Amino acid sequence: MDLVQRLPSPMDPNTPCATSSLYAQAVSGSEFILLGYLHTDLTAYLGVTSPFWNHFQYIAAAVLFAILFYFTLFVFRHVQIEQDVINGQIGPHKTRHNSTYFGCAMCITLAMMAIGGATVSEWYLGSLVPCWKGYRLTFVFEETGLMGLNIAWLVKRQFAP
Repeated sequence: MDLVQRLPSPMDPNTPCATSSLYAQAVSGSEFILLGYLHTDLTAYLGVTSPFWNHFQYIAAAVLFAILFYFTLFVFRHVQIEQDVINGQIGPHKTRHNSTYFGCAMCITLAMMAIGGATVSEWYLGSLVPCWKGYRLTFVFEETGLMGLNIAWLVKRQFAP
C-alpha cells in the first residue's frame, strides 16, 4: 500500500495541464492498476502568455514544410552527371522526374501559403474563416503538403515511373 500512497492522486481529465498524472488503484491485496491521464495544453498549465509559445506548433510546421520544400525543389532535382546525362544532354527520364518534383514542390508551397494565410488571419483578425475549422482545412492542407513530398520521394526512389 506504500506505492499507492506515494503516487499522486487522480486528476480531473477536463482540467487543462500538460503533465501526465499517474496513480494507482488498489485491486486486491498487493495488486494494483496504474491509471493515468495525459493533457497537452502546456501553455495553459505553465501560464505562458507569449505569442511565440502560444503559436509554436504553427512555427514548427512552417519550418518543417520549408525543409520539405527545399528537399523537393533543390535536392531531388540535382543532376548527377554519371546517372542523368546521356551524350551531354539531360536524359528524358530525369527531365520528367524534375517536372514531377517541381509540381510536388508547388503542392507544398500552396499548402504552406494556405495554412500561413489562415494563421496570419487568425492572429490579426482574431478568428478564422468559418468554413476553415468546420472542414478542418489545416489538416487537409498539411496532408496536401505531405503527399507532395511522398510522391516526390516515390519518384526519387523509382517506385513510380
